[in-house]
Amino acid sequence: MPASIKEEIEKYRQGWRDLCEGQGEISFYSLYIQAWNVSNSFGPVFKQAHRITGRGTLRRNSGNVQKVEHLLNKQYPSFVPLFWGTSYDYIFEPNLRKFNKYSFLGDDEDILFFNEYMDLRGMSMFPPWIEGLSDLGGCFKFGQYKWVDTLERLEYLEAKVTRGAYKRKIKKFKQEMDDPFDDYYPKYEGSFVSSSICVCDEKSAVKRDLSEIIKYLKANPGYHKMARGAGSILKRIENNTFTIESMEETYCAPR
Repeated sequence: MPASIKEEIEKYRQGWRDLCEGQGEISFYSLYIQAWNVSNSFGPVFKQAHRITGRGTLRRNSGNVQKVEHLLNKQYPSFVPLFWGTSYDYIFEPNLRKFNKYSFLGDDEDILFFNEYMDLRGMSMFPPWIEGLSDLGGCFKFGQYKWVDTLERLEYLEAKVTRGAYKRKIKKFKQEMDDPFDDYYPKYEGSFVSSSICVCDEKSAVKRDLSEIIKYLKANPGYHKMARGAGSILKRIENNTFTIESMEETYCAPR
């Protein structure tokens, strides 16, 4: 590990000591920023890890993969507070679940952001409207996921928080909600448009949920891909040119 990363980690660790002991001007939010500075400094570590594991090549070293996984998932989090890691996609970053647990050390905005964000998004590999069934994806939770409730709570949260890092996290989640619908609307003549969707349960819930989404977005614009994608799906359902598949009937998720 390069000396520059060790210095960044020690600065972060000292910040936690100061906060817990009530020393200096350190804040919970500034530690969150420092945590991402530590995470972003790990590029050289990941580059070395990729080299010794041989991932993505015919010379993959499974023993070294296990060693890297132990470092990122066990050893490093043991002395870098509130972090988690995995050798899968080379991740070493702040554990938002733990930041939420200790948000009482911050102020009202810290508590609000982490409580709401973790309830709305969490840390799952897949967004909360997808039930992950493989590394490649899963089924849409129409009829189970509260789309409009989430949109309303996101708008409320975005209006309440003032700090840049929190606003960027909310913006990223809003984009994550918007993007999946982009495949269901033709962006130009002849462009690819998905003609089917895989749902986890009730087929009829697709039309019901999309109608509620469109009604909400008419009064609260901003999710352009979601609005036009939902509208396109509804129109094609009515024209019998769109297929809704259900996991209750057949395995329809990517695999």
